[in-house]
Amino acid sequence: MKKVVLVTDVKYRMTLPIIRDLGEAGFVVAACARDDESTPLGFASKHTNHTFTLPFNDDQQTYVKKMGQICEQLQKEYDTKPVIFPVAGYTIEAISLFGEELANFADFIVPKPKSLAITQDKRALLAKASQIGLAVPQEYTLLEGETPAAMALRIDYPVVVKFTNSEKVGVPAEKRYAIVKNAADFVATYSKFADLQAGPLVQEYVEGNGVGVSCLFSQNSQPLSFICHRRLREYPISGGPSSCCESFFDPELVKAAFALFKSIGWCGIGMSEFKGPHKGKYYLMEINPRIWGSYPLTRKAKSSFSVSYVLAASGNELKQTALPDYCEGKKMSFVFQDALAGFAHFKRKNFGNFFAWLKDFFNPHVKDAIIEFNDFKASWAYIRSVFKKAGQ
Repeated sequence: MKKVVLVTDVKYRMTLPIIRDLGEAGFVVAACARDDESTPLGFASKHTNHTFTLPFNDDQQTYVKKMGQICEQLQKEYDTKPVIFPVAGYTIEAISLFGEELANFADFIVPKPKSLAITQDKRALLAKASQIGLAVPQEYTLLEGETPAAMALRIDYPVVVKFTNSEKVGVPAEKRYAIVKNAADFVATYSKFADLQAGPLVQEYVEGNGVGVSCLFSQNSQPLSFICHRRLREYPISGGPSSCCESFFDPELVKAAFALFKSIGWCGIGMSEFKGPHKGKYYLMEINPRIWGSYPLTRKAKSSFSVSYVLAASGNELKQTALPDYCEGKKMSFVFQDALAGFAHFKRKNFGNFFAWLKDFFNPHVKDAIIEFNDFKASWAYIRSVFKKAGQ
């Protein structure tokens, strides 16, 4: 009997490594996208056996109900409950809130609403992290009756202004925060963020590199799989998504991430993001409660992450782990975005960063995150989407 997996939100590029890993492992893969997405990348993969669409404008409860109808159809066809592999934040939240009936037709692991709500409020998350002894950035809070102009005068610059719940704002990743270097710029920046979401977060600027500890936790909050990655380059270079990253292992960071996820009763998949070293420590920035942008590194580093999720969701007993099951030192790039990062460094005369990019560009062991020519149709669809976006 073959196990069926419904991978959601397959317009996103990070779904392709999930589909490929599961297809190669022998699972039947069904891909699901919302009907406003004209060319979902996951539909093009040779490993996709079924495709489904869901209405774009449904509320979350209706969205989950219709996903249940798809799962019921798959259950009848294959005589086994499918596993849902939820990808986007919207889908994970919808299943968390309204998935009780869905559990009759599918298996899945998603965080409980209370746990999810903490990750969606950076202020609440950082308070929880501080309580368990993790380093967090200093926060500046607008006092009662205080104006942003008055607040600007008591801040030690530089600071970072960001949304408390960036997932709900609907702006690109590079516009979800701003670095402010002086009081003259603070008021306009603070006001711009406050207009989009009340109570923006103002934090000390933490120096260092971004690192992530991404984890899979069981239904009873036990760690089943993880991978550590460090960001090597990003685009835009002033602050944007990762364009090149590398797997590594830091037992202390893993211990900190495990403690954080356990403290909020986490189950399912999430990525804890740290930055540093700063003042001798790594500082927690946030938790991404969804599949993160550099997820393809799990495939490049030969991690069992995707398969482990399906096995755990299906009720299989997996061993708790604190040791890596992936290759350390494995680099991966989004080659087009990384080229833009490389040339941006050249234009700014950051020649060390430029030559580091050039070295990786010509290194045959640094693979593109998405392009795999043995899955040509999906790879070509991705390449076309990159150039289409660049032309807009």
